[in-house]
Amino acid sequence: MQEGTSRSNQAFYLARNGLQNISIIAAETEGAASLAVSVKAGKITELPAITSIATSLGARKVRQRAFEITQTLPVDCVVVDDQAAVNACMRFLDDHCVVVEPACGAAWPSHMHMPIDWRVMSES
Repeated sequence: MQEGTSRSNQAFYLARNGLQNISIIAAETEGAASLAVSVKAGKITELPAITSIATSLGARKVRQRAFEITQTLPVDCVVVDDQAAVNACMRFLDDHCVVVEPACGAAWPSHMHMPIDWRVMSES
């Protein structure tokens, strides 16, 4: 999930449609997990640096709105190590012939056991 705007939009649409009880999964890699660190601390906490290989979506400090959403809606913070993110990218490449970056791969390790029919999802 991308930082800030994307989370706010998802939360808005869930609430607008009466689905605010559905969890938002915020996947980050170790060394770029500013949201997870902030949620655990109970306040916005700035990372000293992004040390993960997944730097493209990394933010040393989570935005206020994103943090607020974790306080009002069910948000599951999932943190995976770099190797798990890379392994997920490689599996996605093997399965779908599409290359994704480690920041995207972070979302897959905890859900790779779930069969997904991408053709059906892309048609809707």
